[in-house]
Order: sequence, then structure tokens, then C-alpha cells
Amino acid sequence: MTPTLEQFYGQDIHLRVLSRRRKRDEYFREVVLLLDGSNRPVECGAIKINLKLFSPDARAEILEERRPLGHILDQRHIVHTSLPKAFLLLTSDHLINEVLGLTGANILYGRRNTLFNPKGRPLAEIVEILPPLR
Repeated sequence: MTPTLEQFYGQDIHLRVLSRRRKRDEYFREVVLLLDGSNRPVECGAIKINLKLFSPDARAEILEERRPLGHILDQRHIVHTSLPKAFLLLTSDHLINEVLGLTGANILYGRRNTLFNPKGRPLAEIVEILPPLR
């Protein structure tokens, strides 16, 4: 979804990592995606990345924790497919409000998605939640 958000807002997006964990070639992180120019939050979520399916250079860039995976895939022209597994409708809680800069109970939308390489192996499993448009 990152390239779509970058196109929509007309800006690149960077990460703020809330938590991370690595178990061998599986890398988990919870993140907030922020616009480069304003640090405005445009997504929060969690991702599990299968590092062994990436080149050493792409793996290093992922572990730098500067850019979202979608940005890296797009910039490096890494061929992949996206298969949404569920679309979400939820009410924001304290944590989501804090990371997205919201107050009160907000109806939010998101999705659970898997990215696959051309051989059908899962590059990443993702949960993405979008803030309301302002």
C-alpha cells in the first residue's frame, strides 16, 4: 500500500518503529508510516518479513528501518503480488490514537495482506490501519 499512499499524498514515506523482533530470518516490526515533509502519520501496522527471500542489499535496507517495505519493493523493482486476506473495520483504541495522533473513538479501515514473490513464497504478512482523512 505504501506506493499508493506516496502517490496519494505526493510525498515519500518513512518509518517510525514502535517495536521489533527478529527470529533468524523472520523479522517482525510494529510501525507508523509518516510523510517525509510533515511527519504526518498515514498508516500504522505490523509486518512479518521473510528476510531470506531478499537479496543482501534489500535485506540491509529493510533492517535500516528507514523506509517501508512497499517503498523498498517499488524502488528496487522487486516483482511481487499482493493478496489481501481480510478488510478491517475497527474503532481506534488508546494505542492507535496515540500513534496516529487521534483522539476519541474513530472508525478506521485497514486490511490484512500477504505479499508473494514470483515463486509464490510469502515475502511478508501485513496488517495495515489507515487514519481518517483530514
